Formats: sequence, structure tokens, C-alpha cells
Amino acid sequence: MIKAPKFTLRFEKDRDLPEGDDRLFSESFVTNHEPIEKVVVRHLDNRTGHVIEIASGTGQHAVNFAQQLPQLTWWPSDIQDHHIKSIASWQQQSGLPNLNTPIYLDVTQDDWGLGTPGHPSSEDIVAIFCSNLLHIAPWNVSLGLLSGARRYLTPDGLLIVYGAFSVDGSHVSQSNIAFDRSLRNQNPEFGVRDTAVIQKEAEKCDLDLSEIIPMPSNNFMLILKKQS
Repeated sequence: MIKAPKFTLRFEKDRDLPEGDDRLFSESFVTNHEPIEKVVVRHLDNRTGHVIEIASGTGQHAVNFAQQLPQLTWWPSDIQDHHIKSIASWQQQSGLPNLNTPIYLDVTQDDWGLGTPGHPSSEDIVAIFCSNLLHIAPWNVSLGLLSGARRYLTPDGLLIVYGAFSVDGSHVSQSNIAFDRSLRNQNPEFGVRDTAVIQKEAEKCDLDLSEIIPMPSNNFMLILKKQS
């Protein structure tokens, strides 16, 4: 069996930061956060409750969304210790009352630990957000994300997923073909996921793929709604 690397995205730390400031910085956040923000805010600005962000990475998205959506309580999460440290530093620096301390969350586990101390309640989860994860993780991560959305989202709650996807079995660009090949060369369990396959598995989890939104750089935002 080929051992999977822990992560493929590399984030950088500003060397000028003082000791104890563990914030990491992502160039892709600077490039992509505005179009992502527009879609997320449009779908969540009329909702109240709790949002879980899966694989928050640096924590920059979490700060941005907590600023833009003050009526929502944002819960960042990750499984990488250095990411959790970075998210915590961003959270502390922000001082935002609706942005919580990051939690360790492995979506492949049947129990996400919701309702335990330091975690959100298992009720009133109106959305789950995930960015740039599914293609750099084994397929069981995609299945775990969908299964968790079924268990924890409120009726009509949203699972919002951003990243690279093929559509109905076809890649949308030559660059995505090359990207998919490079991912699978790193690890055969990685790869650009297909929207039709996601839709089929989502339906098993009482989720409707209601929108496939084209985004810059040949990416997409998938909006999946839990059946009421």
C-alpha cells in the first residue's frame, strides 16, 4: 500500500511574526477568497445558527466568513496540528465573538464529537463548508463529509463545497486533466472528483445537489441541500 502524504497544500509562515504567533498564510486565499465569499454570503446571509468549516487550513477563510456573517457562529476545524495552531492564532488575533477556537475533526469518523465540551451542539447546524479538500484526500473523506451532513445538518441545511471537479464524467479544461493526473501520481486515492458521482452519493445521504456554480480557475462551488 502506498502511504498517503499527510497533506499536499503547503502554507507559509511570515518570518517577521513574533514568537507564539502561529498564523500561516495561503496565496490561494488571497487569489480566491472574494468569489468564494460572494457565493457563501449569498447562501448564508439569511440564516442563523452554527456553521462547521471542514479542513480550515490556515484559518483565513474562517476569519473572513465570521466577519461577513456576524449572525452565524463559525466553527473551524482540521486534523493537522500545525493548521489548528494557525487557525487558533487567526481566531485570537481577530477577536471576533462569533469565531470559535478550532476543533479537531475527522470527517471519516462516525462520531464528530458534536455536543461535547468545546464543540458545537449537534443541533442547529445550518451549514457545513469545505474548501479544497476532496481532491487531496481519499474517497472515504468525500463519503464521510456527505454522511456527516446527513447526520448533523438541520432540515434544508447546506453543505457548501469548493474545489476542482469534473462535470458529468468530463474534465472542464486541459489544466484540470493535468492536475488530476498529478494528484493520482502522488497518491492513487487522490483525484479530481466528478459532480455526477458526488450527486449519486449525496442522494443516498438525503442531500440534493441543487447548484453547481462555475468559479474562477476552472473550479466549482457545489451547493447541496439536506432534504426537509
